Amino acid sequence: MEKIYKKKGRIFIFSTREAIKFGWGKFVEKVGFWVVLMLLYFVIIFGVDFWSLLVRDLPVSFLFDLISMALSLIFSLGMIKITLKAYENEAYSYSDFLNVFKYLIRYIISFIIYLAVVLIVTLIVVMPFILFATSLAFDTLYRITDGTQPLIVGFLVIMGLPGMIPGILLAIKLFFFDYFIVDKDMGIIESLKASFRLTKGRLLKLIVFFLAVVLINFGGILLLGIGLLVTMPISFLATAHVYKKLVERESTEFA
Repeated sequence: MEKIYKKKGRIFIFSTREAIKFGWGKFVEKVGFWVVLMLLYFVIIFGVDFWSLLVRDLPVSFLFDLISMALSLIFSLGMIKITLKAYENEAYSYSDFLNVFKYLIRYIISFIIYLAVVLIVTLIVVMPFILFATSLAFDTLYRITDGTQPLIVGFLVIMGLPGMIPGILLAIKLFFFDYFIVDKDMGIIESLKASFRLTKGRLLKLIVFFLAVVLINFGGILLLGIGLLVTMPISFLATAHVYKKLVERESTEFA
């Protein structure tokens, strides 16, 4: 049964607090599983990256980088798979990571399109700020010689930050494309469209949620990085919770 959260007469599809609470609850249920999983991931990734740094041959080093990237993508798909199972109270195990290879090509292509679209939109919006700031900077710095140049450059950079907002919003709207690939076995463009549709009218709630996730993982980093063994699984579980709530709500709206 789907929960509907109410506040001041408005109906919300999910609650950030409930999503984090769900993530924590599922993490505690199988804490050993999640900690071992994260340890394996970090050991493997850091091991590959370490050998990449040691190798002096550029092509071989590049190969190690590709392996590291592929392993990270497989890990992300596997985490999506098992956290969606956790939401449905289905049994999950390490072997689920072997069942996500069929999504890998679709995920890579979708991810490239995702990054390209977000980057293009960001550049289109930010470019006028950059051109204006560059022109103003050269003109101003040429005239000022009293040591305040760094402050002026910093001010001009800050002026350009609002131009990044459309790119960030678009990144959030398309964020769940990989969940649709794993959960609904969707194609490349279909998954991106589905995510765009799913997040319509829910951006503010999603911004709050993702800010909370960033802060939680930042806290994990502050704990000498060891905290990530806890915060990363919780973040994935909480995100699966949010995705499922959005999908369940959408299915009732169009039923």
